[in-house]
Amino acid sequence: LESYLEALSGVVKVDRKRFLKHFHGYVLLRVMQTFGAYGFRGLFQRRPHFLKSIPFAVRNLQTLLDNWQVEVPLPELTRVFERIAGAEQFTDQAGSQLPLTVLVESFSYKRGLPAYSEEHGGGFVFDCRLLPNPGRFEKYVDQTGQDPEVIDFLENCEEVHLFLQRVFDLMPHVIENYGEKGYTELHVAFGCTGGQHRSVYCAERFAEFLRQRFGVQVKLRHRELKNLRRGK
Repeated sequence: LESYLEALSGVVKVDRKRFLKHFHGYVLLRVMQTFGAYGFRGLFQRRPHFLKSIPFAVRNLQTLLDNWQVEVPLPELTRVFERIAGAEQFTDQAGSQLPLTVLVESFSYKRGLPAYSEEHGGGFVFDCRLLPNPGRFEKYVDQTGQDPEVIDFLENCEEVHLFLQRVFDLMPHVIENYGEKGYTELHVAFGCTGGQHRSVYCAERFAEFLRQRFGVQVKLRHRELKNLRRGK
């Protein structure tokens, strides 16, 4: 929060004391709005993504309760929140998984596109060649998107963050839609020139995002790295 306030102060004048005084109240309102959407869309309309999102919202609520700083006493509302945070029907869902397996793959465009899902013949391919290329620098030539030095290089590029965020933003609708259609497979591929740096990094970050956000089964494959390790 302090980092955001510091950045905001560089643009406009901010009354930090007043901001922090009201901040937790606004967080409380947003949490209630979230539960309203997740509850209706998940518990009543039975949308898989919203059902899967409830445990994460419950965790956020518990964090809010543990650091309660709302400026007015709300005893009854607090009791309701405590009941929600302690309800096993919500926490138990956190360990469950949707019947969807996501294959995340990195590849080289030089070796052609990867094969699509046999179930429905579709999926997503994201072109990472527009991102800064660590492979142009000699010290990264023999490394991959799994190595700390390459990871640091790419994480310091704003274009990479924006690119991945746009990919992430697509997924709630996609996973919900696939679930409604009864699909069990989703194929998402990231390609770059050699399939070694950018595509590998993006595939790793995307797989991590899926596991943390949706709890779906994730299979991660780097098509070109096997050949690279063999010196081909």
